[in-house]
Amino acid sequence: GIMRTVFVIDDDGLMRELLSRLIEKSDFRVRAFPSPQHALPLIDSAYPDAIVSDVQMPGMTGIELARCVRERGIRVPFVLVTGKPDAEIEEQARQLDVSQVFEKPIKDASLLLGAVESAISKRHEEERTAGLDRLRLSFLTGLAHELRTPLTAIKLALESLFASREADLHSPE
Repeated sequence: GIMRTVFVIDDDGLMRELLSRLIEKSDFRVRAFPSPQHALPLIDSAYPDAIVSDVQMPGMTGIELARCVRERGIRVPFVLVTGKPDAEIEEQARQLDVSQVFEKPIKDASLLLGAVESAISKRHEEERTAGLDRLRLSFLTGLAHELRTPLTAIKLALESLFASREADLHSPE
């Protein structure tokens, strides 16, 4: 299928390399950044399928990055990684619709990959549903408009139906 892109953001070069290799092995295209500031301009234009980011980084934390992205109305899935997890980080992450927060060092790589995978497919599902809702809405709005003149509409429909029936009856075999 189509190559999906994951942004990896970590100021620790080794960790960034490890995460990148791990995610690439799982058939994602990875773009790695040493800081949120490097990644932000590209999140707007390249629109990744998911973002995996460290929390504690100089200049801007992973939480601040998530907030910044959400404020721009971008719903991209986030997975955060932190050396010092605490209740406050968990709570802020939840409010920012972050899929999951993992503790470093990562003991089970497959859990992290699973979180990325499921976050991406959940997001695609939401987009599909949103699309359907838009269709449904425009259909219903159109319908409501038709129903404002129900009798005329029904009368016309019946007339055209009977007209075609008549034509059928009178058409030579």
